[in-house]
Amino acid sequence: LLAATVTLVAGPPGPPSWFGLSAGATAALVPPLTWYAGRNARRSGDRGVAAFRAVLLVALIDVVLLVTGGRVL
Repeated sequence: LLAATVTLVAGPPGPPSWFGLSAGATAALVPPLTWYAGRNARRSGDRGVAAFRAVLLVALIDVVLLVTGGRVL
């Protein structure tokens, strides 16, 4: 999913928009935060759903980037 995010940010002609760069940075921060949340969930005995939610979040970011074409409309 991160490779798709990079492609959607850098793929359209011209320089990446501020929205694309911030979406890419957010998508890059999600995996380390997910690892931390999952680790804490396992320690407390909860079900680890952080990875699933992270995949959904990055997929949502990719859909928004795909719809906007890398530009804020």
